[in-house]
Amino acid sequence: MFSRPPRHRFEEFHMAKQTREERQAANRQFDADKARLDKLGKAQSRRGQREENSAYHHQNKKVDDAIQNKTVSWWKR
Repeated sequence: MFSRPPRHRFEEFHMAKQTREERQAANRQFDADKARLDKLGKAQSRRGQREENSAYHHQNKKVDDAIQNKTVSWWKR
């Protein structure tokens, strides 16, 4: 029924550990690439500026909503 016998628990743990180490290596590689790109100045693209703008507008929207709620409660008094 099974194509191979079920894995021993230690073997499972070893496989998970291997994948975690591979993941960490990939993350380190990605960080190194990103740092290199930042040094070159190519990572500063329109996307980053757009994200900054959206965060700024989101902050302003929160402030506007707070002011509006305050105003509404003032009108309800």
